[in-house]
Amino acid sequence: HFRVMSPRGRHTNASGGLNNSVGIFSVAAPAFVSLFVFRRRFFRSRSSSKRKKDNDNDSSSAGNSPNSSVSLSSDVLLEDASTAASLAILEREKEKDVEIYLQFKAFCEDDNNNNNNNKARAAQSNQTNQMSTDESSPPASPIMMGASSSAAVNILPLARFLQEEMCHDEWRGATEHAFVRAMLRHELPKNSMAVYLVQDYRFLDSFSRLLAAVLCNAAVNLQERRFGASFLALILSDENDYFVQSFKALGVPADERTRKKKFPDQPAADAFISAMDDAADNAAQKPHVAVALLLVCEWAYQTWAEEALAVAVKRTEDGMYPLGFSKALPLYVSRWVDLHSGPDFARVVTYFQDLLGAVCFRWSEDEAPTLLAETISTFRATCHLEKGFWDMAWEFAKVSYTRRPPKQ
Repeated sequence: HFRVMSPRGRHTNASGGLNNSVGIFSVAAPAFVSLFVFRRRFFRSRSSSKRKKDNDNDSSSAGNSPNSSVSLSSDVLLEDASTAASLAILEREKEKDVEIYLQFKAFCEDDNNNNNNNKARAAQSNQTNQMSTDESSPPASPIMMGASSSAAVNILPLARFLQEEMCHDEWRGATEHAFVRAMLRHELPKNSMAVYLVQDYRFLDSFSRLLAAVLCNAAVNLQERRFGASFLALILSDENDYFVQSFKALGVPADERTRKKKFPDQPAADAFISAMDDAADNAAQKPHVAVALLLVCEWAYQTWAEEALAVAVKRTEDGMYPLGFSKALPLYVSRWVDLHSGPDFARVVTYFQDLLGAVCFRWSEDEAPTLLAETISTFRATCHLEKGFWDMAWEFAKVSYTRRPPKQ
C-alpha cells in the first residue's frame, strides 16, 4: 500500500492512487534487480581481470620469458642439481672416512702382531721380568691395568696412529720451534718469556674445566677418575705455584697477570681458550674431542721437554745448564722443563693416550668412521693451535731482540 500525494498537498488513499502505485512498483522492481545484478557482475569481472593481469605480470617478471613453465622447471632443475652435488660431496667424505677407518684397523692389527712377536721373543730369551722393570719401557697406565686382555689390544694404537700416520707434519710444527730452542739456550729476553707465561697462565682455568669434564664423561670407572683427578690437583697446586714464582722472577706484578692493559690477550691464546671451552661444553656428546685436545697439549710438551733433556741441556746438582754454556738456566725455564718431563709426567701422557684409545674402543662399527674423522680433525687442529702459540711468543721475542741495546 503506497501513500500518494494529492495535487493539494494532502495524503490520500484513493483507490486510483493505490492502483497507480502498484503499477509503478511492478515496472520499477525488475529494473532495480537487473541493475543490482549487472553492477555485481561488472565489478566481479573487473576484479578477476585485474588478478589475472597481476599474475601474468608476476610470471613474466620472475621468469623473464613468455613461457613461465620453462622458467619454473629450470629453477627446480637447479635446486635438484645443487642438492645432488651436496649429497655427492657428503658421500665422498663418508667414503674417505671409511677408508681412513679401515687404515686404522690395519694399523691396529699390525701393532697387535708386533706386540705378540715381542712377547714371544721375550719369553724365548727369558727376559720378561727384566723388560717389565726396565726404566726405558713406558710406565704402566691405570687404564691398561684395569682393562681386559681383549680391550687392551685396541687401546694403545690410536694415539700413535694420529701422530705417525695422520698428523705427522702438524706434530712437528707443534713440538719443534725456534722459541723452544732459544728458551733452552737462555737466549730469550725476560719480557718475551713473561708474555709467553702470562698468556699460558690465562687459559689454565679453561684447561682445568676441560680436564674435569673429561673425568666426568670419558673416564668410566673410579680407577680412571682417581688418576685424572690427581693430575688435576697437580695442575692447580704445583703448576700454579710455578707460575706465581716465575712471575716474581720475571717482575710481573700480581695485578698484571690477569689485567689486559700491559699484557693484552693475544689471538693465539683466545683461540686456545675458545677450543677448550667448546670441548668442555660438549664433552658429554663428544668425549673423544675433549680427550684428543688434552692429549696434544700434554704430549707435545713432553716431547720437546724430553728432547731438551736428551740433546739440549744437562742437569747437575747446581742446576740445569744448556750444553756448551757455563751459565745455568733460570728457574722459570728449568722448572718448566721438569714439570713436563720425567716418569711421573710420562704416566700422565700415557693415561691420556690410553683414555683416548678406550673411548675409541667403545664406538660402534657404524659410527666409528665419523667419530675417528672428528678425532683426527681435533688432533690436527690442536697441533695448529700449539704452533700458533709458539709463533705468538716468538714474535714478541723478536721484537724484544730488536729493542735490546747492542753489545759493546
